[in-house]
Amino acid sequence: MSDPYTDFPLWMDHPSFQAAVISDAWAPPPGYPAGMPWSPPVGYEPPKGKPAVWPPVQVNNPDQEEYQASRGYMRRKVSRKQAQEVRDLAIIPQGHEHQEWPRIVNGKLEQDPRLPPPEKGEYPKYVRADGIEKLVKSRAEEQAFLEAHKPEPPLKSEAELEFLAAIAEAEGQQPVVEDEDELEALRKRAEALGIEVDGRWKEHRLRVEIEGAEHAARNQSR
Repeated sequence: MSDPYTDFPLWMDHPSFQAAVISDAWAPPPGYPAGMPWSPPVGYEPPKGKPAVWPPVQVNNPDQEEYQASRGYMRRKVSRKQAQEVRDLAIIPQGHEHQEWPRIVNGKLEQDPRLPPPEKGEYPKYVRADGIEKLVKSRAEEQAFLEAHKPEPPLKSEAELEFLAAIAEAEGQQPVVEDEDELEALRKRAEALGIEVDGRWKEHRLRVEIEGAEHAARNQSR
């Protein structure tokens, strides 16, 4: 009957084991005083490298142990204390139940998707959107705040608009003609905000200037 303190997997050693030899000119030769600096002299040839002979093997069941024993391998001797430490680390405690969640996946902590999202410890916290900071106390309040202050998509630049107009013209489409009434309304809106309007500005430039002035006014009122 095998010793219960040396259950598989276990290591086996061979009595004819020979360690590998590494060919390294900067490694001190055998017998060189330990701690003394070593520099290979001119013409020094390091020992030729060779692989290990009968290296230790690990077996995982009685069949593998029997096979290695037929080749001359023997169980590695360990103290009872060492075997007891291995046994205590390797055997799952009685009554243990595996917990799949939470777990780390690709460096990110994942919670059990069947449970409601944990809020304890995360809230209250400060969130910031569109230059406004607010203290929220729940995930629902956070989502509502972010949705209300969702940034508008950026306007296309004049160069982009000209490029799109050129593509449309090349494809035979009618170019977009700006509405003079709408341009006049934008000019008046910009002047009301204190913007010095240039008569050459098109719809895009007017909207950019108005948006910037309104954003500055909102920040000043906070």
